[in-house]
Amino acid sequence: MRKKYLSALLFGALLFASAGTFTSCKDYDDDINNLQGQIDGNEASLTEKLTAVENSISSLQQAQTTMQTDIANAQQAAQDAQASADEAAKAAADAKLAATEAQANAIAEAQKQLEAAKAELTELIQQGDAATQSAIDAANAEIAKVQGAVQALQAWQGTTEETLKSLAEADAALEISLAGVQEELTDVANRVGKLETGLKTQEDALAAYRTENAANLTEIEGELATLNEAVQKLAGLEPDDLVNMKNDIATLEGQVSELNNDIAAINENLATLYIAVYKGITHVALVDGYCVETGKSYSASALKLLSDIAVQSYTFGSDKYGDVEIKHMKGATVTDGVTFVKGERMKQTAHALLRISPANATIDKSDIRLVDSKGNDLVQMGLVEVTAVNIFDGTLGTRADIVTSGVTGLVEVEFQVGPKSDEEGYDFDGEFVDAVTIKDAKGEDHSKLFAVKIQQVKDIPATGEGTAAETMVRNVVSAYSLNLDPTDKNDNAGSLDFDLYKDINDPTGVSEINNRNEGNSEEKNGPVEYMWIPSGPKADLIYEGSNKTAQYAGDDFRFYEETFNVKAGETFYVDLSKMNETNDQFVKYFYIVLDRDFVDRTGDQDSELAAWDSYESKIEGINKVYTVTDPANAVASMKIDIPYSDVIGFRVYAANADGSLVNPDGKAFYVQVGEPAAAIEVPTQDIIANITKSEMKSNFYNVANLQGWKDMIAAAEATAKANNSSDIDVQLVLDSSMDEAIRGDKGDVDDATKHDDNVFYIELYNSSNAGRPTETISLSKYVALSILKDIKNIKIVFNKPANQLVDEHTYTGDITFKVSTDRWNGDGGTTTTIGTMDLSAKKVMPTVPAGYSAKTNQIVNGKYLCYVLPYATNTALPNNGKMDGYMWLTRSFNLETEFTGWDANGVAQYDLDGNYTFKFTDARYNSDNELEDNNVRVGLVSDDDAYRLVLDNSFIENGKDYATTVEYNYGIISYVYDEVTNKFEKKEWVKEIDSFSTKLMKVN
Repeated sequence: MRKKYLSALLFGALLFASAGTFTSCKDYDDDINNLQGQIDGNEASLTEKLTAVENSISSLQQAQTTMQTDIANAQQAAQDAQASADEAAKAAADAKLAATEAQANAIAEAQKQLEAAKAELTELIQQGDAATQSAIDAANAEIAKVQGAVQALQAWQGTTEETLKSLAEADAALEISLAGVQEELTDVANRVGKLETGLKTQEDALAAYRTENAANLTEIEGELATLNEAVQKLAGLEPDDLVNMKNDIATLEGQVSELNNDIAAINENLATLYIAVYKGITHVALVDGYCVETGKSYSASALKLLSDIAVQSYTFGSDKYGDVEIKHMKGATVTDGVTFVKGERMKQTAHALLRISPANATIDKSDIRLVDSKGNDLVQMGLVEVTAVNIFDGTLGTRADIVTSGVTGLVEVEFQVGPKSDEEGYDFDGEFVDAVTIKDAKGEDHSKLFAVKIQQVKDIPATGEGTAAETMVRNVVSAYSLNLDPTDKNDNAGSLDFDLYKDINDPTGVSEINNRNEGNSEEKNGPVEYMWIPSGPKADLIYEGSNKTAQYAGDDFRFYEETFNVKAGETFYVDLSKMNETNDQFVKYFYIVLDRDFVDRTGDQDSELAAWDSYESKIEGINKVYTVTDPANAVASMKIDIPYSDVIGFRVYAANADGSLVNPDGKAFYVQVGEPAAAIEVPTQDIIANITKSEMKSNFYNVANLQGWKDMIAAAEATAKANNSSDIDVQLVLDSSMDEAIRGDKGDVDDATKHDDNVFYIELYNSSNAGRPTETISLSKYVALSILKDIKNIKIVFNKPANQLVDEHTYTGDITFKVSTDRWNGDGGTTTTIGTMDLSAKKVMPTVPAGYSAKTNQIVNGKYLCYVLPYATNTALPNNGKMDGYMWLTRSFNLETEFTGWDANGVAQYDLDGNYTFKFTDARYNSDNELEDNNVRVGLVSDDDAYRLVLDNSFIENGKDYATTVEYNYGIISYVYDEVTNKFEKKEWVKEIDSFSTKLMKVN
């Protein structure tokens, strides 16, 4: 029975060790299979996996503790067998102990590897994405160690199978020799010899394994020595125990078979682990965004693949369209030309932006597919082609949730219509449209949604003995959000329009820029601008005859417009994007050249042409074809770096996707290069409101000493000199209109506060400062340079009544100073801005009239002593008043006078200003015999009464002082916001200008 107990104990130990060891390895494999997703930065997931690894380590530790107990029990059982001379038990103990030892070592090694994985996961959590690559390298190293451990277990597996084979032969011999004890003992002895051979094999395997487990070698050798001693002491087994040994051996065979299966599973899991840490793509997403540097826009929901059939055979950038010469291409040489072959399809490129994980994964254009939810692949079908994949290194400007560091994980993918479109008979509507749309049960069309699929095929190397290399196919799919526009081409543009700007927020349309064309309709009179007839681009360019397709553009004469002004070396932009914002037009190509056909025809043509030719190499942005990939970003940057001022002409040519010219001869613009227009800075001028409009003027302001004024005069002199003249007319253009309404206190907008015409005008005064202005600029006026040079001061004059100007509001405007060459000879020339003067005028409400004051000694210490003259008789007054005394206040106060005109002798005539009111509080009785204010104004009693205070005796020398105020009514000059009507209203402006107390005294 003791021997049965020993067999059962060994069997249980082996079973527990096998199950514990390989279950724990399976947990490890599951953790590693998710390693790649952990590396992508999901720290929460890493923490969960770290916990799983720690649990696996704990499980292994428990299994190891149990295994050590089983080894100790096995050793005790061997000693017991030795003591009883049970050779069969000795043989079983030998095999069982060897298996147990190997299992224990496997557990220890697996625990060691899991500890390493734990350390790696912890390091990943602490270090983050910056340590991703080093963590992967460490994981690969750990895999190599695990592979070495498995190879050692495979070596042990082979020797165990040999041992089991020997045990099976011994078992067969036992069945034959059971009839005689002696024969059975002899057979047992033979099997013991074979077991010794198996033990030697195990020792060799353990010796080989010792190189990776040197720390445990001493302990293992001690245990083997003990077992050898036990085997030598086993002898004389009893016959009834041999039957029990048969069952034990069969059980051992089954357990070792299970061990073989577990080792094979380790090989499979190692292959899975290799795939998990391979640097392939595990995630892909489409990204919305705008690249700040390139201006490209990316959409995660829309992709438009355009193409068109060329209508003409030629190279865009050459001077011919088919066989016909393109007008105004004189002397131009353009690089990067685009060749069109009539009838061939011209494909346009569209872009998408992808975010892939891991960020450092590699991707090739052959990996990319476009699939619908049914798995239909437009790339494999030949309807779409991926032409390029580039790492995105720009700055996204519209999405804040793209946060990357180091390797960004962003790639730009270029698509175009696929090679199937090149096949003869290709029907876009019948093939491409059918592939990207679907009809519902009602026959209505719907757009299919597509996803980007990345399909990567990788070869996986063999992971050890008994395994073979294999091919891994990984499919990663984005969200199904991409709509492919079932449109093959945009409408063609048939007329050029573009902007020039230095600041994108301040563009100037080409229609407002000089082109030196005065509207010639025949080339004999000079160069002619052309347009398509009827409107729209044509496949053929024909200038003459009944079937002509181009004629002169009668409305494109801009000789009177200004040039576009830039400084030398200053970057400016030519932007055609606005043409693509309407009508689904898409200008695909354009270039810029010098406008040599329009050189100065009134002066020295050869000289200007030679100058332009010498500038050409110093001008950036010309003589090359621009291909527009984003309709909203059809922009060319230019820079002219010449050491002196000059006017240079340029011409823009553009083509549609099918090669048709947008304009038959392009469109010109002229640039003035040099110092910027002089800035003349005039501070805000206060203008006091007045009932008389012409009186609302600012004070003199001296402009002659301003640096901006001097610079403007110098620029005009330089232009005159360039025209071989000592004088030149300077055009002064004033704009002081009020385009925007003023908001009231409640934020309401009152359009009545707007003024379409000028709010103020300017008076110029020469150095003599005569009473009358030298020049008045109310809108636009030409003033000779010789006159401007003598101007010293300016005044700003309001051009609107005071009650149409908001109180205390500052109105702004400016004067532009321009000079023109060839102004009168009808040959166009150019107009250049040489200066700007910013002006502002504030409507200020009046306070005290300039002519008002108390006369000397009339008011002392705030008190007015008014001596009243008596009347001889008591005269009745209106409203039951009595006139016992009176006084003309003009004797005590200086009051404003009003100019009324000139007499026959040319002497100015003035009347007393009647807008004052002197208010004596409670200094009279009304009809109800109640006190009221005694208000003194002009003509209160009669027209001849000028500010006469009239009193009865009860108010004279009664010991009282009367509070007195003086008011002035400026008339209806106020314009303020009324919170009742919620709009601006005209109102009287009555101002208290003085206050004091009055004592009424009799004249002795």
